[in-house]
Amino acid sequence: MPSLFKEERIEQLKARYEMPGIKPPALYNFVCFEKWLPIREELDGWFQMLTTDSQEKFLVNFWNPDAFIQSYNELNAVGLFLAKGFQAHYEPVIDDLTPDWLIETKDRSFILEVFSRLPPADIEARDRQVTDLWDRLLEIKIGANLLLSYEKLRDLPELNPQINKAIARDVRLWLSDEVNLVSGSEYATMGLTFTLASFDPRRARVGLAGPTSSAFFVDSQPVKKTLDEKVKKYAELAAMNGLSLVVGIAPSFTSGIDEEELDDILTGDEVFVVSADGSGHRSRKNNGILDKRPSLAAVIGIWRENFALRTIVVRNPNAELPLDEYILDPNPC
Repeated sequence: MPSLFKEERIEQLKARYEMPGIKPPALYNFVCFEKWLPIREELDGWFQMLTTDSQEKFLVNFWNPDAFIQSYNELNAVGLFLAKGFQAHYEPVIDDLTPDWLIETKDRSFILEVFSRLPPADIEARDRQVTDLWDRLLEIKIGANLLLSYEKLRDLPELNPQINKAIARDVRLWLSDEVNLVSGSEYATMGLTFTLASFDPRRARVGLAGPTSSAFFVDSQPVKKTLDEKVKKYAELAAMNGLSLVVGIAPSFTSGIDEEELDDILTGDEVFVVSADGSGHRSRKNNGILDKRPSLAAVIGIWRENFALRTIVVRNPNAELPLDEYILDPNPC
């Protein structure tokens, strides 16, 4: 039986990245760490439902470290339909375009195009520096359990390796004074506040808890723009071939995009309207994608939470080629 996770490929990946000074990519962490086994088993089950031709093409992208995240999201998205027994073709060539999936049902075939929403480059760069600071603090050889906090992650000072090194040094000096090794004592530096939760002399190093990501400010416009571009790209292709068009959106955790933001993107930004008499009510602007793009049959939001796949399906009431409800029901048949 074909498998997405052949031992030969895993060993090749380990040989490539298990070397001093090399930071392994997300593909390595996902494939080699035991904690991701439940998701790997779920993905492998879906992979085995694909045709041989689709499996061969998918393997190439999935095992490419640069294409892994996108491929991972593509399989999460199509799993909803594979579980229903529909047939899915990966990267079919249709009129010189290559959508991610062509899915066949007994009533209508449709295109499923998936895109991944990663954090903006500046947020991603900041998060890397937060991780660097975190790693330096964990190297402090004092048995203190610390809580790290700051008012707003987007107001975090500009970190870099030199500043991170200085902060870690200052925290080490603070903890080196026994007077400070009392639960509740605090130390503030550069907008960061460290609180001593407890001290255990048996511990070899610092323990640390607190925020590690700066995705508290959510900008949904890039998602809206990309979604609109996807629809425009495939609208004519779908119409000419009698295919419905579905787009899957897989936001990363650090993008901050969840159901509320997706609802704004699809149905219009929510606003509070105040009447002349002082009363008010919630309404939506006429700037949602669904009103604007009748060629779009539905949008699927895809998230992973505590290893479980969570999907929401939003149907377009204005769709020119709608799909039957049983096709888009997020629950397997």
